[in-house]
Amino acid sequence: MLENSFLFIISAAAILLAGTQLARNAEKISSGLGLSSAWAGALLLPLATSLPELVTSRRAVVIDAPDLAGGNIFGSVLFNLTIIALIDIVQGPGPLVTVRKKRLALTALLSIAMLGNSALGIYLFTFVFLYYRS
Repeated sequence: MLENSFLFIISAAAILLAGTQLARNAEKISSGLGLSSAWAGALLLPLATSLPELVTSRRAVVIDAPDLAGGNIFGSVLFNLTIIALIDIVQGPGPLVTVRKKRLALTALLSIAMLGNSALGIYLFTFVFLYYRS
């Protein structure tokens, strides 16, 4: 148990270091391509930062732990929303989206749409599965 906890802490530290470097590199790539940092934050970073969820969720499915996979995916989404809320509290007056202009509004709308589609899919699958199963 102690060994697993130690490996978890080491992995988390590696992710912190890699995340810092990832943000720097995404900014460099976006400026090199002539894109705004909002595009780097909306396209490049989510692609790279979603890879751990993809890998761990796939592994959870392989070991027949679908609840772990779902918890990982939705837990990550909720944690990211919590981070946004905390940034809103700390950054000053008004919501973050209004401070960062209209560029983040599209990203926020797409995020809401994706989360809504996921919730609807889970609801419909559960309803159909339970309805036709009984």
